Amino acid sequence: MARRSHPSSPNELAITQEQTVLTVTGQEAGEDMDGYLHRGIADRSFQLADHVKLTGAELLNGLLTIGLRHEIPEEMKPHRIEIPAKPETEPEQLETGKEVARGPVTAQSAHGAGP
Repeated sequence: MARRSHPSSPNELAITQEQTVLTVTGQEAGEDMDGYLHRGIADRSFQLADHVKLTGAELLNGLLTIGLRHEIPEEMKPHRIEIPAKPETEPEQLETGKEVARGPVTAQSAHGAGP
C-alpha cells in the first residue's frame, strides 16, 4: 500500500485568509478499509504582517506555492513634508553684556554697591 505524503490535486487543498492569518488545509481521501472510510486532515496557520494580501497559489508536483504581496495603503506610507521658503530677513542684533540704564547712573549703582 503506497501512501502519499502530499496532496496530488488542488481539490484536496483549501487556502483561506482572515485578516492577518493565512490557513492552509489539506484533506486527503483514503481507501475504503472494511467499510470504514479513512480521511487524513491537516491544517497549518501562518501569521502574516499587516497589509499582506494573497495574490495566488499553485500546486505543482506536490509543492504548494503561495504568492503574497505587501501592500501598504498610500495614506500610511511615509511622505515628505515640504517646508515653504520665506524671504530671509536680517535678525535683530542684540548686544550682550550691556544693560539698559534707567535714570541717572552713578558710580555706586553701576557697580552694584548700595548706599
